[in-house]
Amino acid sequence: MKERPILFSTEMVKAILDGRKTMTRRIVKFPSVPEWHDWDYDPYEIVEGWPYKHYESKDKSNNSPLKCPFGTVGDILWVRETWAPALDTIAYKADFSEFLINKPENKGIWKPSIFMPRSASRISLRIANIRVERLNDITEEDAKREGVLLHRSIDPNDPNLTHKWRFPFCILWESINGKGSWDQNPWVWVISFEVVPGPHEILKQG
Repeated sequence: MKERPILFSTEMVKAILDGRKTMTRRIVKFPSVPEWHDWDYDPYEIVEGWPYKHYESKDKSNNSPLKCPFGTVGDILWVRETWAPALDTIAYKADFSEFLINKPENKGIWKPSIFMPRSASRISLRIANIRVERLNDITEEDAKREGVLLHRSIDPNDPNLTHKWRFPFCILWESINGKGSWDQNPWVWVISFEVVPGPHEILKQG
């Protein structure tokens, strides 16, 4: 079992803490070899977190599996989130109301998630499953597991709404990856996880 860091936005940290988010999608980064981009990939060729068996290089000396950079089933992902030192503990932005976050005196106190050390992380996730698929192939069930919230105008019990979860996920995806990133329909790692229970000192206000 190995441990690796993973970044989540404040809203997605809230979703994890609320038990709404049990899945995340991350773009697959392919090797920079000329032969790679024209292949028709089979998303079901996956062993130990490797979605494709091999890629070819011209000299045949660089053939290797494409490994998931986030690990494999059973590994631990420790969450990096926006944070701040607070006396003898740690404050986490996800625990504060927007009112407190936006107070002028609090401007600039928050540290970006990328700078969070392992010792400050309060959330650990155990990888339950890894697969790869095209982004646009996400199902309604999986979109819900991504932790999105329905728009206030949507009736969750309306049987005629076929994309009530996929639509807010599309909005979320483009807010993180940029306008037009949904239509690019990239290959993505689909990582299912479960929260590892344990004692956490959490500063909550608001």
